[in-house]
Amino acid sequence: MPRRRRIIKSNAVYEIGFRASQGIPLPCIPIINFILKSILARAARNFSIHICHMVWMGNHVHMIVVSK
Repeated sequence: MPRRRRIIKSNAVYEIGFRASQGIPLPCIPIINFILKSILARAARNFSIHICHMVWMGNHVHMIVVSK
């Protein structure tokens, strides 16, 4: 069954969490940090969001985002 469409409201706070495919770890090296930060910067620019907080762990992430 397909998932229902999510409704994104303006000026709302969302908690986002996801994990790496099959638990593959994301090593803490400068190139990985650069890639992740550039992806998040592009997402913030393209989708009108403000990333308030984020915690990157070895194989998953938690983020708090405010939609504009």
